[in-house]
Amino acid sequence: MRDNEDLGEVKRSRWIVTSLFLSIFSTYPNSVVSILLLVEIGLTFDQPVGVMAQMRTLGSLVGFFSAIAMVALSVRFKAKALLLAGLSFLGISSLGSGLAPNVESLTVFYAITGIGISLVEPMVRTLVAYYYPISKRSMVIGWMGAGGSLTFIMGGFTVGYIGLKWGWRAAFLGYAMVLPLIGLVLAFRGIPSQNVVSQIKDANLMSGFSAITSNRSALACLVGNLLASAMSQGIYLFSLSYLKEVLLLSPGLASTIFSISSGFFFIGSLANGWIAERLGRKRATISSILVFTFFTVLYPILPGVWWTVASVMLAHLFAAIQYSTSASLSLEQLPGARGSMMSMHTASSCLGYALGTSVGGLVLIYYGWDPLGAVLGGLGIIATAVYIFLSEGPDDARSIIVSV
Repeated sequence: MRDNEDLGEVKRSRWIVTSLFLSIFSTYPNSVVSILLLVEIGLTFDQPVGVMAQMRTLGSLVGFFSAIAMVALSVRFKAKALLLAGLSFLGISSLGSGLAPNVESLTVFYAITGIGISLVEPMVRTLVAYYYPISKRSMVIGWMGAGGSLTFIMGGFTVGYIGLKWGWRAAFLGYAMVLPLIGLVLAFRGIPSQNVVSQIKDANLMSGFSAITSNRSALACLVGNLLASAMSQGIYLFSLSYLKEVLLLSPGLASTIFSISSGFFFIGSLANGWIAERLGRKRATISSILVFTFFTVLYPILPGVWWTVASVMLAHLFAAIQYSTSASLSLEQLPGARGSMMSMHTASSCLGYALGTSVGGLVLIYYGWDPLGAVLGGLGIIATAVYIFLSEGPDDARSIIVSV
């Protein structure tokens, strides 16, 4: 009898982790389509890349406000219900984007992606913490991170092929919409319906804000993450359009480069634990931002195609390290209010993405590609200074200046 119970527990655990993995995997297809096919979408509506990029700006802003709202919602509603709602929003966003008759409606429907992401990501982490003991959480959360990277690796080939054969609308409807629906069904069937509610100590939204605003280091981590996230759009969003629009690479080749770059991000994610353990969270964050900034500034001014491609790929490697280590550093700032702090960390990322997309788009509209890396890279330099002089961590941040 005990063996049967153990077997049932193993099967349930596999269903849960599979459901959560596919939920994360289903979170980013809209982002893949908007990155890979931004030029093609602009051609449909006779709009330049800088203008079309603003649909991602609005999506990031919507995600910012949704992430703030999640501080309260996660206390009042079941985690599974919020996860299912997030996946539903992602499906609706893909459907509306694929059928959008004009730029305005596309921008509105794409913005719903921000709501979906701000619901899915924190609820997946909440469910991992509930269903798995502390000895297994790091491993399972690592799988979740790999799921996000895998979306971009597979999406690069899949979206590139669909876009080449049938256009960007088919990529939204035949790929980006299908995955959240699959994730929705599996999450509904595979995750038990216990009353799993986030156990946030600061149930009052203003109490969470008060704890954060009274801690200089916590504020520094949020500001630094915001600026680093803004800088990252030079690579995440604009680099692929640069390869196609300026270097005239074919959509198929650009999609292949995108998938390989996502593989570098995957490797960086796996290496994050090893690097953070040796350098410490703060030093790893500062080091990775500096190198990430270097490649962001470099790629638009390099003379050769393959030097540019190599720069973009290496940027993704250090982007993954920066993404994880900055989150780990934020997590250590307020042990008594981790839920509030991490919700605000997500909000600062969304606001940073909106800032980077907006600033980058304006630079492209008025000045072209040449100054893009320098402008966004400047935000990375400011982020580095904020982390060095204002944040606190277990490592001696100032010594990193000597070691880098």
